[in-house]
Amino acid sequence: VYDWEISNFDGSSGADWDVLQFDTLEFGSSGNFDINILSLSSSGGAGGLSGTITDKNETSGFLFLDGSGSNGSGITWGAISAPSQSGVIGSNYFRFNEDVFSFNNNNYYGAWSVYFDRPNNDFYLQYSVVPEPSTYIMVGGLLMLPGYSFIRRFRKKDEDDAGIS
Repeated sequence: VYDWEISNFDGSSGADWDVLQFDTLEFGSSGNFDINILSLSSSGGAGGLSGTITDKNETSGFLFLDGSGSNGSGITWGAISAPSQSGVIGSNYFRFNEDVFSFNNNNYYGAWSVYFDRPNNDFYLQYSVVPEPSTYIMVGGLLMLPGYSFIRRFRKKDEDDAGIS
């Protein structure tokens, strides 16, 4: 289990969030690496972090495991197979516990994933902002307005045609 701490969403690795450097990394026989995502306030205690919580993708994400090897060397993948190229790796590699992060930042709608940069042997935490359910309702309502307007014009045309006859 890795307790990963972040204090500034807009900051830099090593200063505003944890980076674990490794020469060798071994996934256990279960194949999962558990990560507890924790946010720190400016005072250093648990709490809301600074910066704007936005999408962080690929290598613009949070470097959290910095490998000294290259091209996947130094990693024992255990019961799971090694990724053949860079990209987002599946949930059979990493599991996230973001409950504390979500509570302290009042942000329950995001999704965490891991990007593996194979040439550099680095792992990046990615964050995707998922809209709140109210956003879906609002967008759905906006998409129905043109349809409602069309039906209303169509009915008005039928009423006008009926009055002419």
